[in-house]
Amino acid sequence: MYSEYKRFKVASEAFARDAEENSHSPTMKTIARFTTLEEAQIAKLTLGAAGIEAFIPDEMSAGVAPMFFVNKPGVRLQVFEENEAAAQTILEVEIEDAEKPS
Repeated sequence: MYSEYKRFKVASEAFARDAEENSHSPTMKTIARFTTLEEAQIAKLTLGAAGIEAFIPDEMSAGVAPMFFVNKPGVRLQVFEENEAAAQTILEVEIEDAEKPS
């Protein structure tokens, strides 16, 4: 019985050490909000084409119940903190290009 307790204690201490060492999880930043899920997905694909991984944390709920996002600030698009400035620049350029007359 004591040996099982000792093994459990050693394992839990190792787990706690490992969790503390790996607690530097990347921070996500919301860089834009969109009226529709489709707009957010286009922006996500645009960033992906530039090599920036993006996430839509509201993707499932906006797809299933889009009416809940009509009165909310919108569907969020997020990137890792270290990609925030580059992602915003890419989206600004895309918006400017889309607004130019053909």
